[in-house]
Amino acid sequence: MRLLFLAWPHLPLHLEEARRGQLPSSPVILGGQPWEPGTVLDCNGSASRLGVRRDQPLGAAHKLVPEALFLPADRGTYRSAFEGALDALAAFTPSLEGMSDPDADGFGRAYLGIEGLERLWGGEQRLLERIVGVLGPLLPGRPRAGFGNTRFGARVAAVVGAG
Repeated sequence: MRLLFLAWPHLPLHLEEARRGQLPSSPVILGGQPWEPGTVLDCNGSASRLGVRRDQPLGAAHKLVPEALFLPADRGTYRSAFEGALDALAAFTPSLEGMSDPDADGFGRAYLGIEGLERLWGGEQRLLERIVGVLGPLLPGRPRAGFGNTRFGARVAAVVGAG
């Protein structure tokens, strides 16, 4: 079975940036305020380099990076944005897997079964360009993409490949 893997790393942060405008390059932590009982949903590279991780308690993140900008997460907005993208992807193939819950590890990732779709959409690269064109207005940034015969192979191709 031939698969296409698509991933938008740090999708919640990019969606928030699309809503608010340019976020600072200094540490940014998405999930709520440090005194709230929640966890980190996402963070930028500056916060990550200082030890902040996804699912870390907000208070622990504050101890690591007290100067960080803490932003509330609008999970409903993130969910509906990715659900819209999944709906658009469903027009390309009936074999689609993706999680729309922003708190899930798989949020911002999708697997598409593309076996036998050449007659409808053309070759793999042409299919990818069509998908990117359709998703461009729905999600910020170009996804990392990889083709493979297994889920693992497609994901590795997205990580180490040019797409």
